Amino acid sequence: AVIVLKLLETLPPQPIEAARLDHAKRWQIHAYVTLPMLKAPLVSLMFVKMIESLRSFDLIYVMTRGGPGVATETLDMYAFSQGFIESGKVSYASAMAVLMMIATVITFTMLWKRVQA
Repeated sequence: AVIVLKLLETLPPQPIEAARLDHAKRWQIHAYVTLPMLKAPLVSLMFVKMIESLRSFDLIYVMTRGGPGVATETLDMYAFSQGFIESGKVSYASAMAVLMMIATVITFTMLWKRVQA
């Protein structure tokens, strides 16, 4: 949220002022002026946050081991516990890891195409 606020502060005021002079409504200014200017930084931020969430396994495992209950359990933590701690379903955990990788590649490809467009 702080990064997005800082991005909003760094936007040049001229396009927003030009839209106001053209009698654009507030939602039109946001939809057609502000959001397109924030597109590339927001896509980069989303990609970094996605990677950060996938890299949180070690911290969660060391501090809470996914507990209390399943309060801090992420998808990768669940795959690890299914494969090596609870039931020994290594093939199930491997399939989950492959699906997470496919989802990551698809997400990265979609974000990359949006930035390049």
